[in-house]
Amino acid sequence: MNVVIDGNSLINVVIGATMHTSQDTDLNRPFFMVNGKWVIKDGANKYYGSAIMRYISNIVYTIGYVDNIYIALDSKSWRKVYYDKYKDTMSWRPDYAEIQKGYKGTRVSDSEKKVQMVELMKHISGNIIGELSKHIGGVKIVSDQGLEGDDIVFLLVDMLKKKGDVLVWSNDSDLHQLIDKNVVVVGGNDSKTNTKKMFRCSPDMVQKPKSGFSLSYSSSDIHTVFDALVKNGTYGEKIVDPHVELLAKVITGDSDSDNIPPCHCILSKTGKIINATRVKVADKVIKSLMDVGQTPASVLGKIDMSDMEMLSEIASLVCEFIGDEGYDDARVADVVNCIKFNYRLVALTRNTVPAPFVEYFDTYELFEGKCFNYYMFVEYMRGNYKY
Repeated sequence: MNVVIDGNSLINVVIGATMHTSQDTDLNRPFFMVNGKWVIKDGANKYYGSAIMRYISNIVYTIGYVDNIYIALDSKSWRKVYYDKYKDTMSWRPDYAEIQKGYKGTRVSDSEKKVQMVELMKHISGNIIGELSKHIGGVKIVSDQGLEGDDIVFLLVDMLKKKGDVLVWSNDSDLHQLIDKNVVVVGGNDSKTNTKKMFRCSPDMVQKPKSGFSLSYSSSDIHTVFDALVKNGTYGEKIVDPHVELLAKVITGDSDSDNIPPCHCILSKTGKIINATRVKVADKVIKSLMDVGQTPASVLGKIDMSDMEMLSEIASLVCEFIGDEGYDDARVADVVNCIKFNYRLVALTRNTVPAPFVEYFDTYELFEGKCFNYYMFVEYMRGNYKY
């Protein structure tokens, strides 16, 4: 089984845990400023290095076997450039002041302490995991200028799932769209049930488990492994239709986190009531499409190919269900434009990620090197195994 870790999510988890529990200034403010440059305090360097390794071990130890670990780290995003280039096409909207702030432009600015922590974690991730990579061929950090962590996770999963099972670790629901017959997404602990979160597709999408499975994990069938982990209470599962989740997000946008607008300006207000309305409209649109023989997967495929008939049908349904009285072709065209805009921002496909990045990524030699067993990994971390 290959494991793909969302490095940004991992960094946030470790930062969050430390900032809420530690009063140690060396941990909460881990840098000195020397000649205008940040210098990491030795104690913080050691502490956070150990913390990252503990979290990585926690991610994989219940699985029992791992072929490779890939850690995706953020870089500057092509989405910011894309957003700025096309946001003026929505200058007619009453919420344009918010749209004008740009991709992720409405997020609260990080405090100086948080910025220091993020930079520290990235530094340690690169150095310690990089050092580990020299000794164990199955651990690789992947980053590419222009690609966000989500893009890298997608491209990795797209390649790896052709070779076998893939476990994605992330607390980002955007990555649920990657769930497949042999791809499972897991996250942190559920505070209510004290189990780890696990998201996978419905049983009718899953092939029957292989025979001969044992608790020694001699089989590589990912769903058989997680059936056992759910049964013993280690994981709590949630069944997800990745196509429905993505299609709903294209319609509703993501104004709270990434400043991606809903496809219709009437839905642009914020607040819990409006958010519930967005979800209801998306549900009605999806149900109407399914009632005429479409599937969420087929609809997304047509959006991906810029099928104007499908785009116009979705836009008309949105206008109808939102109560846009007297909507005309011009308004439908406006909604179509925003659907295309949103799809490019939230969907992870080889058509949405800019072609030069995909082509460059495809040249990576990701599959060379030796695989390793999890127990070898643990022994290395304890200093008992030299590879």
